[in-house]
Amino acid sequence: IDTLTHIYTLTHVCNTRVPAVDPEEFQRFHYDYDSLRIGGLIFAGVLFILGVLLILSEDPNEPKMSPKSDLKRA
Repeated sequence: IDTLTHIYTLTHVCNTRVPAVDPEEFQRFHYDYDSLRIGGLIFAGVLFILGVLLILSEDPNEPKMSPKSDLKRA
């Protein structure tokens, strides 16, 4: 029992002498979620516009066919 008393006393003394530490002090990153959201929306908008332009663009390597050649293939 003496050993348990010494351990309890030692831990109690150590806990009272150590200053309390703010847990947020150890967090490495602090995000500004509004800026992160706005940046994500801008990035998504740019990707959307690039995708639409890619779909609507014509392939320069593809030969252009006249309307008459479409009828000959059918």
